[in-house]
Amino acid sequence: MDLPSNVTKPARAARLVEEKENETIRLANIRVFAFDGLLLVIDIDRITDENIVELATSAALDTVSIHRAANASLQIAGNGY
Repeated sequence: MDLPSNVTKPARAARLVEEKENETIRLANIRVFAFDGLLLVIDIDRITDENIVELATSAALDTVSIHRAANASLQIAGNGY
């Protein structure tokens, strides 16, 4: 699986990447939560801590799991992110 090509379109759609005139103007600071069959990616600059807790709790209850949470970053990789 080529993660950059699988992430680019959803990252743009979710506004984790903002571009203007073919130039990247913002890459979100993200936190990734891993659950069974689910990765929850959150823009930590745009979502409050309370809402992050609510989202992570809901995902944990729905999947009956939680494996790891880590801060991450988006980076340019060829024509994608």
